[in-house]
Amino acid sequence: MNTMPQWGNKERSDEKLYPDMIRIFFETIVQKLNCHNIYIPHAKGKDVIDFHDAGLSVAYQNINAEICSYIKEKTGIDALPDAEVDGKNFDVVIANLPLLRVMCNAMHLSIVDKACKIGFDKYAIFSINGDITLNTIGKKWLNNLEENGIFASAIIDLPSGVYTPVSLVASKIIIFSKGEKDDVFLAKVNNIQDIELVITNFLNHKSSKIEHLGKWVIRGEYPDYLTYENHNRILNLEQKLERNYQGELKSLSDLHVKLERSPKTGFQDEIESVIYIPRIGKSNVVTRIADFTLKSQNYFRLIIDHNKIFPEFLAFVLNTEAGIELRLRYMTGAGTATIPSLNSADVLDIKIPVPDIEFQIKILKLDDELQQIATTSSNLREKLRKMPAAYRCVIKEMKDINNKGDRFEQWIEEMPYPMATILKKYQVAIDEAQKQEMLLFFFEAYSIFETAILVGAYGKNLCADKDSIDVSASFFEKASFGSWVKMNRALSKSIRKRVDDKKSMDMILECFHTEDRGTIKALCNNEICKILQTAADNRNSWRGHSGITSEKIYGEHVRVLEKDLYEFQSKMREAYENIQLVRPVYLKRKDGIFINTVEILTGSNAIFKKGEIKGDMALEEGKLYIRMLDSDGVFELPPFLVMKNSPIDAKNACYFYSRLEGNNTKYISYHYEGQPEDIEIGKDAYGVIKSVLGD
Repeated sequence: MNTMPQWGNKERSDEKLYPDMIRIFFETIVQKLNCHNIYIPHAKGKDVIDFHDAGLSVAYQNINAEICSYIKEKTGIDALPDAEVDGKNFDVVIANLPLLRVMCNAMHLSIVDKACKIGFDKYAIFSINGDITLNTIGKKWLNNLEENGIFASAIIDLPSGVYTPVSLVASKIIIFSKGEKDDVFLAKVNNIQDIELVITNFLNHKSSKIEHLGKWVIRGEYPDYLTYENHNRILNLEQKLERNYQGELKSLSDLHVKLERSPKTGFQDEIESVIYIPRIGKSNVVTRIADFTLKSQNYFRLIIDHNKIFPEFLAFVLNTEAGIELRLRYMTGAGTATIPSLNSADVLDIKIPVPDIEFQIKILKLDDELQQIATTSSNLREKLRKMPAAYRCVIKEMKDINNKGDRFEQWIEEMPYPMATILKKYQVAIDEAQKQEMLLFFFEAYSIFETAILVGAYGKNLCADKDSIDVSASFFEKASFGSWVKMNRALSKSIRKRVDDKKSMDMILECFHTEDRGTIKALCNNEICKILQTAADNRNSWRGHSGITSEKIYGEHVRVLEKDLYEFQSKMREAYENIQLVRPVYLKRKDGIFINTVEILTGSNAIFKKGEIKGDMALEEGKLYIRMLDSDGVFELPPFLVMKNSPIDAKNACYFYSRLEGNNTKYISYHYEGQPEDIEIGKDAYGVIKSVLGD
């Protein structure tokens, strides 16, 4: 056997040589077929294959007598020039074809013509760089061959890089024969050692126990081995998921209401019962636009029938390791040279296990709790790294992780009374509907309370930013949760911008009567604004839902709200260490100093501790104030919330601003059912809102 120059050898740059794997495949199959007459069309320059047999007759296209002499010298094979090819049938036709992207229509027909020169029960063997069985050009080429009675008998995938440095993409060898058969041979050659086994299995019409070495399948069932392999892996993944989740497999086409592509402007509005599935890559499936990690056009929006599966559970499954692999396997082009991506049909074909609703809720709730533990542990680790001397606090908080109920109870009792009472009612609620109601009340009440703090400290300065405020005072003639959130966000944004600016920082600290920037940042945390906005959106969506809401649906809503509550708790846990809500009950003056006796409105117990605030400010009985503990400074809260001393059996009922009623103001209580509404004379609260918003 002659020593062959390597593919891409610089010393023979004028010659287009066969890659080793393809050359060895051709040589091996010709030897096993015991061929005598071989035709090699599309030879360029001095392509040489050594068939180990000087008795062979090999015809080359487009060569002259000089090249025939060269081949005879190198291989001992008699090469037939073009003139002796016409009208002759061959045992085998071999072609190392050009890249698919340069195969024009004329070349299609030329290749078809050459393939037709094989005799019956003989083969045409073509190697080609590209996914010939999957893309448009390749399918057209195969159709042309079939129209001329030439059908693929074997489709063999080669590894990427065979054609290096010409191309790095995967390649195929396809073996054609005359006449259509019922089955086709699929295989994948991973290395040169696989070649002889693959060829032997093909020629013996045998499926190997090692599947990549050859599998006979029904014609038309799979375009190539990689697709067959991908299909089997999908089946294995689906069976694994079905076992692990103990739920029936259902395709997304059975679970969805509507599938939407992103418009050019991107998805804009958050809607209920929806997931967003990435078209490419491994990014997470999400349930909110706010959680996108890719551009909007790279997502599908799938509106889900929530009576069959919760969107959050569907996202949970698709974001597990098995779920991500499943998504990748369903992508068009998976395992091929093209960039894999999901199309509409791919998305709806995906199958996932669907256990009963109660199982879904339990899994989601447990996952939330585990995420909470992980987040808390990560925060404590960061705290330990920053302040090793505080290790005792870290130890205590680590114990709290294992005693979550007590920790939550402690947090409730650290919150201002108006919110603590609502959380206490949530905590003791029996049914899911009441839990949902109390959690929504909590988020709405907090948005009003925090807005009151920010307006009390900073409201008069907001007019400078009025162009950035997208809420009008008229919205508060009948206030909504969403209106309070918008006002809160506008205030928070304005304050955040100034608290980090050296020029305005002192002014902000003075407004809040504190030296602690951390307290102000905690109050104006943009993540808290997002949580409140999400709660408002959810309430509107859930209230707009038609039909009867089952206890299971309420349970899922509660799980979503509890997840937001935990995130809220983790971000606000230390915010009120420096803040007290106080109510004056007694005033005296001594040596020119006002001594204000106040009730400290903290925790859920209506019997409040008392304290004293001394200074040059007389606090007015019946109003509410914020006290900053680091400075003992106080500022008055606007009457967005009021504490009532009646009715007698609910001495400390808290009421929040609701709307105008003529020249008076209606307030509502989120925690006192005996008298849930109350009227205050005048429009003081609305007047403050108008002055702040500049209307």
